Amino acid sequence: MNISIPIDVWDPRRGGLERYLSLLAGSLHARGHRVTVLCMRVEGGTTPGAQDASTPAVEIVDVPWSPRWLREWIFASRSVERHRRSGRDLLYAVRHARQADVYQPHGGSYRSASRTALDGLPPGVRVLKRVLRALRPTHHVLSWLDGRVFRAGPGVVTLSLSRVVEESLERAFPDVEFRFERIPNGVPLQGFHDRDRAEQARALRAPHGIPHGSPVALFLAHQFRAKGLGHLIRALSSAPGWHVVVGGRGRRGPFEALARSLGHDDRVHFAGTIEDARAAYAGADAFVLPTYYDSCSLSVLESIASGTPAITTRQNGASELIEPGREGFVLDAPCEEDALARALGEIASDAESFRESARRAAKELSWEAHVDRIVEALQRRRSEIIAAQAS
Repeated sequence: MNISIPIDVWDPRRGGLERYLSLLAGSLHARGHRVTVLCMRVEGGTTPGAQDASTPAVEIVDVPWSPRWLREWIFASRSVERHRRSGRDLLYAVRHARQADVYQPHGGSYRSASRTALDGLPPGVRVLKRVLRALRPTHHVLSWLDGRVFRAGPGVVTLSLSRVVEESLERAFPDVEFRFERIPNGVPLQGFHDRDRAEQARALRAPHGIPHGSPVALFLAHQFRAKGLGHLIRALSSAPGWHVVVGGRGRRGPFEALARSLGHDDRVHFAGTIEDARAAYAGADAFVLPTYYDSCSLSVLESIASGTPAITTRQNGASELIEPGREGFVLDAPCEEDALARALGEIASDAESFRESARRAAKELSWEAHVDRIVEALQRRRSEIIAAQAS
């Protein structure tokens, strides 16, 4: 297969979606397929047009960089035109698009995600932010593109990361008849382990003066409020002995103030960007992400693959892959702070059993199995298109 994938900026160093596509392209190349990334800008030293055994070819689509609403509109149109002129087999969209043969919305519905991004804010602030958002042309362009991809091509196959994604799309577009194929995220298992747990436990605690043997909950995210950090800090009131290490670039001021007000400032430690997430997972006793919305948090799966149990919410698609009481716990809502504290207590009381369960569960999360299912879905869609063209 010869596949086009549009994305805003191509820089595999960024992590997230760019890193995912870089890994996927390498896996597809290894199986005899070819990926071409269509983007507005290239960063990280990648040369447009260049390709080797592990990276996709990259083509620049010329668009004005500002204003953003115009950039989004034109790129969504021109990337489709560029793909159709190329003669490649499939247009595989992973971001809002005007058209696609296969669509994999990593963030779910833009409309649903933009609403849940305001959850946890005071009511007055939520109303103000909604009003300000309604005044932004970019919001309206993205809202229109959010549904256009389904209406422009009724045959589009939507690769959903989880039930959470499917439900967010169905709520946003009740008139659309979706063709879902659910394919959860996968983890390169060879890169995640806890064989050096004792060493990493010391390394995680030492910079923050956390006593040896004190249980540590790891929180990794860049949007502290939306990912539920406040609820985790409050839960410490009912989870004696636990410390929290916070990794990420979020605004820490309000959460430092919250920790001080509760008397937890000596138990909440802000580490900034954590370069080696695998080591942090392996050094922690639990990974906690009481998020308001996540399509299928890769960090939860990476933690489990590293032998560390995870606690998250039903609003996180990754929760479907957790059996409560074995490799972690699932909260019904981010605000269930007492339930979160109880979950931490259970993990602390039977740590090795949870670790063993996490290691066993990791075998079902392999990257190879994820790519197998992606390839099968792409090949089926390509066969449908060829059959339709022949009839």
